[in-house]
Amino acid sequence: FKTGSEGITAVEVWIKAAKKGTPSGDLTVWIFSDNSGNPGSNLTSGVIYVEDVTGGFNWLRANITNVDLAANTNYWIVFSKVGGIVDANNYYLLQYDEQAGYADGEIKRFGSGWSSLAGDLNFCVLAGEETTEQIERVISAGGQFINNVMILESSGVQSLLWKPHKYSCLQIIKDLISVGNSLGAKLVYQVDVDRNLIVRREYNLVCDSCCRKDLVNIY
Repeated sequence: FKTGSEGITAVEVWIKAAKKGTPSGDLTVWIFSDNSGNPGSNLTSGVIYVEDVTGGFNWLRANITNVDLAANTNYWIVFSKVGGIVDANNYYLLQYDEQAGYADGEIKRFGSGWSSLAGDLNFCVLAGEETTEQIERVISAGGQFINNVMILESSGVQSLLWKPHKYSCLQIIKDLISVGNSLGAKLVYQVDVDRNLIVRREYNLVCDSCCRKDLVNIY
């Protein structure tokens, strides 16, 4: 697969998978760098556990160790069954698109070497970003009534960049705020008289006495 015009921090890989019979061993998912059109070096990995693969084809998630991927760069998602035995009657199935509708990738299988297959794998790589950085991104996209964003303290918590289309910018910001920071403290957001959105850690009573008085809470 190929990243877009902006680098990302990949945090999840999703595939559509099923099983034939009762395979033994989990399914390991890797992201590899590209080496002249073949998988190169292992960058990160995650696991889809055998007990999570049930029924027919379903979207399944592998939580990978976060890895930064550069913009406009080719990478490979590599799958392998770990443990158990090779069994012609009990194995995993990965769903693919026979029409090869994804222009920026291809499927290969490893035998004595890497060989190309027809079609494209059904997959999704989801990116994460610090919640306070996402707030800035949301305001940039849809905060036409806000003049500026002031993040007084970064959250230190990552959240998926993908959000349901039905959510408004305000709802997304509320959800991001509700996560708090990496130390477990609450975050609050306010708008001052100059229409600056201010995101900060919730102050205790001692600190509140010295805070600015021109902040208008909007929730």
